[in-house]
Amino acid sequence: PDGAPGWTLTAHHTPGHAPGHLCFRESRYGAVLAGDLVSTVSTIVIDPPEGHMGTYVRSLERMAGIMGEEGVLHPAHGPVASDGPRVLRRFVEHRQRREDSLVAALRSGLEREDELLRRVYADVPDELLPIAARSLLAGLLKLEEEGRAARRSAGTWAHAGGAEE
Repeated sequence: PDGAPGWTLTAHHTPGHAPGHLCFRESRYGAVLAGDLVSTVSTIVIDPPEGHMGTYVRSLERMAGIMGEEGVLHPAHGPVASDGPRVLRRFVEHRQRREDSLVAALRSGLEREDELLRRVYADVPDELLPIAARSLLAGLLKLEEEGRAARRSAGTWAHAGGAEE
């Protein structure tokens, strides 16, 4: 960017929100153009079948590792984050809290997606619940892939345990 030799821009495949999503890291300052991997104004919707929760979380973790301890993050939505790695870790922690809440709701006997949505996304305004429902489904599909949730019928699920529970 300053005309000095040796500057590079490296593309990193970061699927999860979308299959072909890319982040770009520049070599001089370690800044990351994160696109839709993160937003500094809200969380990112993971909308199956294009969105995949497990893949998304792994992409967040991978980019946090690539950034190391410091670096500026330029999201597609919201202001620049001077503490990029911390922002990425916060997103991972946020997704883990949602997953823990979902597992707890399933363990409590809730089965219907509308009931799970109201419990797991109790902090989300009603007008945004249809969007949150897509991320809920992504979370349920992740748990199903891991053997921790089982689909009973359209819109109903059950806790299925799992090795780490």
